[in-house]
Amino acid sequence: MKKILFFLGLLVLQIVITGLIVILAFSSVFIIPFLSAKSPLFLIVGMLGVFLIVLGVPIISAIWARRDVKKFINQGIDAWTPLGWEFVVLFLWLPGFTIYLFLRKFRYKIELQNRNQTA
Repeated sequence: MKKILFFLGLLVLQIVITGLIVILAFSSVFIIPFLSAKSPLFLIVGMLGVFLIVLGVPIISAIWARRDVKKFINQGIDAWTPLGWEFVVLFLWLPGFTIYLFLRKFRYKIELQNRNQTA
């Protein structure tokens, strides 16, 4: 039951984050042109900022997952390939990152603790 609640909590958290990103992206379409009536530079900078936020979250998550999986593999944990996790998290961010965090907590970390206790 604990694992199911953890997974559902992660999924709800990611849906909320995705919703906030979508709200930011859609609201900026209306706010930025209104504020940039005097300066087109504000429009360019504002749209670039929204673009970086929308793409930055999955990209940073994918890079973090790849580095984390490499660390687990170097410590002897049987994990999926780092490049595979990177692509899953990058292109399927909503379910992929949730699944990765779930496996990280309930499989990879537990394997690492068991390995350290027996050594």
